[in-house]
Amino acid sequence: MNAYYQAVGRHQWNCDFRDSGLVALTDPSIPITLGTGAWQSQGRGDMLQSNIDFACNYVDCSLIRFGGACHCPDSLINHASVVMNLYYQATGRDNPSCDFNNTGLTVMKDPSYGDCKYKFQQ
Repeated sequence: MNAYYQAVGRHQWNCDFRDSGLVALTDPSIPITLGTGAWQSQGRGDMLQSNIDFACNYVDCSLIRFGGACHCPDSLINHASVVMNLYYQATGRDNPSCDFNNTGLTVMKDPSYGDCKYKFQQ
């Protein structure tokens, strides 16, 4: 998706992909594998769980708990995305509060889905 976006001129509408694309404001060049096993084998699962644990010390993480609006999909990457955003928003939306040891991304498009509503400001 990024290769296409770059090749056609980097316009936000070229990154829609049926509402599944996000334009990142930070460098997404760290390889990300969505499969749970791949995350675990590369240590990224531990990093994401650490991000969740850290953020949940400062923000209400009930959204990702069973029955919460952002529980599904029940995956580390989804839960980390939700609580990392909550933390970022709660701490003034400055770049250091989205770093999470180089695992966070700042995006230009609201990543909310279904009943899971991210706090999002452009």
